[in-house]
Amino acid sequence: MRKQFVTGAIAILALGSIAIPAVVDARGVHVRTVRLQDRCDPASFNAAIGEGTCIRTGNQRTVTFDEFLAKLNPVDFGHPKWNNHPDELRLRTGDQIKAVVRGGEFHTFTEVPEFGPGCVPLINDALGLTVDPPTPEECDEFFATTGVAPNGLSTLIVADLAPGTHKFMCEIHPWMKTVVTVEGDDGD
Repeated sequence: MRKQFVTGAIAILALGSIAIPAVVDARGVHVRTVRLQDRCDPASFNAAIGEGTCIRTGNQRTVTFDEFLAKLNPVDFGHPKWNNHPDELRLRTGDQIKAVVRGGEFHTFTEVPEFGPGCVPLINDALGLTVDPPTPEECDEFFATTGVAPNGLSTLIVADLAPGTHKFMCEIHPWMKTVVTVEGDDGD
């Protein structure tokens, strides 16, 4: 009985360390990973939006474009397989965030003053997010500076966050959110 308990406890601790990995780089800076996740089906997404929209690899169950569209409404507020993990993160001053895509679509990890509409009018309208969307110029900048390509083709490092609360969202899929709390050196 004791052996099963110890084995189970070790397994739980190992899973906990996998869920929100922290890496210490050569300078001693803690780097936490946020995964921008989706389950796009390449055939249906590429047929509906354009070739290269979804370049997913792997064998996880995918979501068709029609299934994705069915969740674009104010009640469901986007498909749950499109998410940020973790959606809440605590850091200390000096820590960094590495944003990576685990899926097949391009996403952004953009710091915003408040959560709201993103850069895709069709998605904003379906979700009921019609007040003050970003301008096309702002969207171009978000895509260029906070965009992350799928399949490890790019990553985004966020550094030098001041103590306090920071809100990050995908400017394409605005329900993909992470709230980051940075504590100062004195625990604030």
